[in-house]
Amino acid sequence: MLFKFFKRSKSNDNGLQHNILFAPNYLVKTKAHKNRTEYTMGGHSIINIEHEDGKNIGLYFDVTRTQNANKLSITDDESLHLGFQNIANTNYLTLGTRKNLAQSKAGDKLTLKFKDGNSITLPLESCSGIAKEKKGYACNLRTKISDDVLLLFTTKLVESYLFEFQNSEKPVNKSFEADSRRKFREAAQSFLFVLQKHY
Repeated sequence: MLFKFFKRSKSNDNGLQHNILFAPNYLVKTKAHKNRTEYTMGGHSIINIEHEDGKNIGLYFDVTRTQNANKLSITDDESLHLGFQNIANTNYLTLGTRKNLAQSKAGDKLTLKFKDGNSITLPLESCSGIAKEKKGYACNLRTKISDDVLLLFTTKLVESYLFEFQNSEKPVNKSFEADSRRKFREAAQSFLFVLQKHY
């Protein structure tokens, strides 16, 4: 009977061992590689910590249940993907931008509105040069986030986004998919757990 609940999904499950049944801050297993350790979390996240000479040098998403990538798809038109990474002890929200957001560049602003009506505005910057060698860090753009903002992502649901472009007077505003709001919060919870407990 329980087999029905553990039946493998056909959509990008990618070895996640049916972890959707566990909380996003529950560590299911770890796997050591040559220069990194892989943390398989409950929910839909696998997170990697990179090592060099015995020291942790970076943290990033390797794969998610919903997408074979290092970011979550947030909208129904696949125009925005969001993820998290830590480089040199700095936390970043990473962006994959497509379609009408492909025009975005460093210097633009991203405003995220929460379900409770509050919002935060974040300045966008270029992706780290390390991404050219290591695809786990790949993104179109990124923005630094404080510990307080990261904690906010773990407790509140993001309802929508607003992009303000330097080269255009017309901003782009769109709502998160209902399911993506929860998945984004869970991804933040998994990221924060590994960051605090293992990094």
